[in-house]
Amino acid sequence: MANAAGEVLALAEALDVEPDRFFEVLDGGPLDTPFLRVKADLIREDRLSPAAFAVGTSGKDARLIVAAARERGLHLDGAEAFSARLDRAAAQGRTDEDMAATYYVSPAD
Repeated sequence: MANAAGEVLALAEALDVEPDRFFEVLDGGPLDTPFLRVKADLIREDRLSPAAFAVGTSGKDARLIVAAARERGLHLDGAEAFSARLDRAAAQGRTDEDMAATYYVSPAD
């Protein structure tokens, strides 16, 4: 959900669509979760510190999950992608910010 929040906000910005429109579509549906809204609000209000769950800690956990899956012959594509996204955020110096800071790695290089 943290990944989704960052990507949705980045895509809305790139398409010149007001992010509130996205949340109107979700309103009351099964994907309308408090966690998604909290992470989106952290991004929109630039309140990534102090972190509820930091990029560095999230990245460590994601790498452990991916490694455990690979050891058992599994590919967890979503976990692998989010792990890479967390690594890019850490490389930007966002290790101590909330994992929602992955929003900032959305622009293509």
